[in-house]
Amino acid sequence: MNSDKRAKIDMERFSEFIKNIELKSISLKELKVLSLIPFEGKLPKVKIKFSSDEIRIIEGVGFEVIQKLKLEGRHSRKLAIKIELTQSIFYKLKNQELLIENFVEHFAQSSSILHGWPYIRETISYTVVKMGYPPLFLPLLPLPDSQADTVER
Repeated sequence: MNSDKRAKIDMERFSEFIKNIELKSISLKELKVLSLIPFEGKLPKVKIKFSSDEIRIIEGVGFEVIQKLKLEGRHSRKLAIKIELTQSIFYKLKNQELLIENFVEHFAQSSSILHGWPYIRETISYTVVKMGYPPLFLPLLPLPDSQADTVER
């Protein structure tokens, strides 16, 4: 979503839209994990890419936001770990007349990130431990893909 769409949001109507939303579920849809080299005493340098812009409108019910994370950790230049995660957040709309697509897009890029990111952080931290590494704590909020995070521990 570009900044032009954000600028055109009527915040009063968007506020009504938000009051109409009910969070129904957050579900892990896919988790791919690769551990390519054993733990070498410290966590690898990690690059993170996150997106929350895939939306599916469910007519008469609500909408679903798909969030994706790709994480790669390297020791020197060798790929050590790779994790890909996809989760779904389902929202029910109490009043379908308030379903406005650019509101859904704006919501997916703002509020839904606050709803879903804690689950992603927890999943990644525990997954990295199961791979034989110390816990990896991701940032409190993700940066846009254009500013992909690099986490060093």
